Amino acid sequence: MANAVSAPQFVPESVKTDVLFRNMKRDRNHFAVVLDDKGGVSGIVTINDLLEQLVGDLPDDTAEPDLPEIEVYETDSDGGAVSWKISGAADLAEVSKLLGVSLPEDEYDTLAEYVLAVFGTIPGDGETPEILLPEQGLVVRVTSMREHRLEYAVVRKVESDKNDTAETAEAEKTEATETTAVAEITEIIDTANGM
Repeated sequence: MANAVSAPQFVPESVKTDVLFRNMKRDRNHFAVVLDDKGGVSGIVTINDLLEQLVGDLPDDTAEPDLPEIEVYETDSDGGAVSWKISGAADLAEVSKLLGVSLPEDEYDTLAEYVLAVFGTIPGDGETPEILLPEQGLVVRVTSMREHRLEYAVVRKVESDKNDTAETAEAEKTEATETTAVAEITEIIDTANGM
């Protein structure tokens, strides 16, 4: 193990970029721990960080190719789009405009941020949950979760019946009233048993 791991290089915050770069190159060390004047760790600097400071941004070898953020996924018989494959990083205002629906773009920046807030939880990697957004007339099915990040979802327009929405709201109101009544009865029984 001692041969596999080398001792870290510690450098002060005040070291000049060109000096550090030469030292790292000479010592064949690709990263250094930066210490503040009190000896506390301020951060880590890599040889790539230094190169970018000297010559500008470098292309990332591990970067995935740029894929479109929004693309038509399914069309109807007339060729009109009925569903879209949308990147989680897509701007919610753009999604709202493209789909012609009102989404809370003042509260959320991206599709992923909005969808995860509606779910109320972060789906596990590989899970593909689906949720109905009746007010917007949309069904959102997560198609790709990786490292706790919503990468892609398929968003489909559905016809929402206003009567169904009203019936659902009335059922929820009735259920809430029944739950409150049960809680009150339980409290009365508990109080009577306590005497």
